[in-house]
Amino acid sequence: MATGWTRRLASAPHAVAIAGTVLALAALGQAAAAAWPVAVHAGHAAPGRTPGEAVSLCLLALAVTVPLIFLRPAAAAVAITAASTVALAVFGSGGLTVAGLAAQVIASYRLGDQGVSKDAGLAGDGRRDLTPVLACGLAVPFLVLALDGHAGIATVLLVALVPAAAWAGIARRARGEAARQATAREVMAGTLADHMARGERARIARELHDVVAHHISMIAVQAETARLTTQGMPPAGAQRLLAIGDTARSALTEMRRLLGVLRPEGDSGKRFLVCSFCSLEWEFRRILCANCGESVSRQALTGTGAAANERTIDVQINRLRRKIETDPANPIYLQTARGAGYRLIVDG
Repeated sequence: MATGWTRRLASAPHAVAIAGTVLALAALGQAAAAAWPVAVHAGHAAPGRTPGEAVSLCLLALAVTVPLIFLRPAAAAVAITAASTVALAVFGSGGLTVAGLAAQVIASYRLGDQGVSKDAGLAGDGRRDLTPVLACGLAVPFLVLALDGHAGIATVLLVALVPAAAWAGIARRARGEAARQATAREVMAGTLADHMARGERARIARELHDVVAHHISMIAVQAETARLTTQGMPPAGAQRLLAIGDTARSALTEMRRLLGVLRPEGDSGKRFLVCSFCSLEWEFRRILCANCGESVSRQALTGTGAAANERTIDVQINRLRRKIETDPANPIYLQTARGAGYRLIVDG
């Protein structure tokens, strides 16, 4: 529970600016408290710092904390490290406030967590991440001070905490990037699987439309043709041919339902709803089947009813061709008889 609260607080807008402001005020207060005996006992040999040292200490206290508010992570880390190094070199461990120590650790962590920004001029050519190098480099000035005899407790702490905080930020950034990449891979895999499933459904639908539906439609046409044109057929044979035609039409209806299931989402369905026939189309087919192999005039197809117009005939013939022909532009079964009408050829 506490971890979630701290994460929400750290990710809040302006959290770094607020933290930098609080640390700057705290550091300034601690530096002013250290310089207070000088102000009270000015002109006396009281223990404390000179006015110039007090002002310098306050300015360094601000220099160690204020960059958190205004600068980017890399620039802030470098500026704070430089100010901390000067404070420790000039004033020793007393020159770095507790707030300044916290600001140095926070700046190192932000550097590792957010990385080196390209607009900071430190990102190189993009082929290598310089964040680990810079993170280790931040500890070098404090290590030099420690080896040079400025090994106060603050210096020792910074030698240990600065690279540790930076690498903790780097580890957190790496975990976040790994999680984002894993999420992206899952999304891509799901999208790819969905596309593959849609492609397979479309392929099956095309096979059903181009092959199966065409042949079933021709079975219905040939059964109807045989029933109407065969001379001397027994009633039982005619009944069986009629049953074959009815079964083929039922199969077409079921196939229409199946194609509707297989049709990809968003498809208007016009491409696959080709297995059903309206009443006028069935009438055209009945007349053509009854005169199979012979030319049927346009007037014989429509009679003298409301459908007897040129546009209606053209529309219905085109619809029939789309439903029974593999290539409607080059019909094999429903052919045009120039000057005579149309002819149904069931033998191909």
